Amino acid sequence: MNTPRQLLNRLARRIHDEIHYLFYRSYMSRRAIRRHLACRYTPEATPTVAVRPTVVFMADGSRRHGGLADRLRGIVATYQYCLEHGLEFRINFTSPFNIERYLLPADYDWRLRSGELTFNSGECRPVYLMTTCDHYPERERRFQRRQLAKALSKPFMQAHVYTVYYCADAEFATLFNRLFRPAPNVMQALESLREGINGQYITISTRFLELLGDFKEPKTERRPLPPDRRLRLMEACADEIGRIYSRHRLPVILTSDSMSFLQYSASRFDFCRFLPGDISHIDGTEGHQGDSDLKTFVDFFAVKEAAWSYLIVGEGMYNSNFSRRAAQADGHPFEVIRIGRS
Repeated sequence: MNTPRQLLNRLARRIHDEIHYLFYRSYMSRRAIRRHLACRYTPEATPTVAVRPTVVFMADGSRRHGGLADRLRGIVATYQYCLEHGLEFRINFTSPFNIERYLLPADYDWRLRSGELTFNSGECRPVYLMTTCDHYPERERRFQRRQLAKALSKPFMQAHVYTVYYCADAEFATLFNRLFRPAPNVMQALESLREGINGQYITISTRFLELLGDFKEPKTERRPLPPDRRLRLMEACADEIGRIYSRHRLPVILTSDSMSFLQYSASRFDFCRFLPGDISHIDGTEGHQGDSDLKTFVDFFAVKEAAWSYLIVGEGMYNSNFSRRAAQADGHPFEVIRIGRS
């Protein structure tokens, strides 16, 4: 039962969020467009060759665009809006790599045609939403849909969406699979990872950020733990892997942002495997040479095609959307398991 102080705190937070919805976020989004994006659009820019109104999801490095899961949610939500309103949809995902290196069109061709992309201010407008609010997810989704509809309500030839809307999560699997299929290099690496697995498998994921000292988060959120605490945290997570395995007795594919943890777990359990390689965050500025991001996409599809997926969250670890979104793209069971203090 909530105490009077807790009820007052909840009420105060709700009032704060409503004010945030009604005034502050719209104002800050408009200000961000004026300060950071409007300068990209000029009347001298070459007009588009497109003949139908088009919405382009932008991930070109002009702003921070979030990790892969956030970008995919934004793409899917924008695509849903275009379907509902008869608009052409394209993706300009070029930072820190071209998306076509890892994902190709499935049933809908979202690739930009030559001459379609324009920054002509007479034809094009930027659409940008600041941070999202997780306290009231349904309220947030309604707000996002209204913001998107308002931004795209006036006539335009092209609109550029710089945001990570997630107002289409309920249809994520259907829309994702209509948009994307893995590129051949992803499929080849995925088949290699699953070699010897005949039938079903499960995936177990962890997100340590910088706790284990072997991953660079674009926005530093955690300090590396002392060596003894790192070991205790890895032991606690590995113990949970053993308990999960005992439920299913199926091969386990591990995904993580820590190569140290992947190697540690695989050394403890012969039923675990993982894809080796460099690990990087796609919204970071380092570690994007060659196929360093291939592992991210292979891990995503490994989770997507599993029978069950789990995310282990220990003290200081991140409740990541990556594995959750990958499981959602297939619709199979996904569970977050929280473990105690290490």
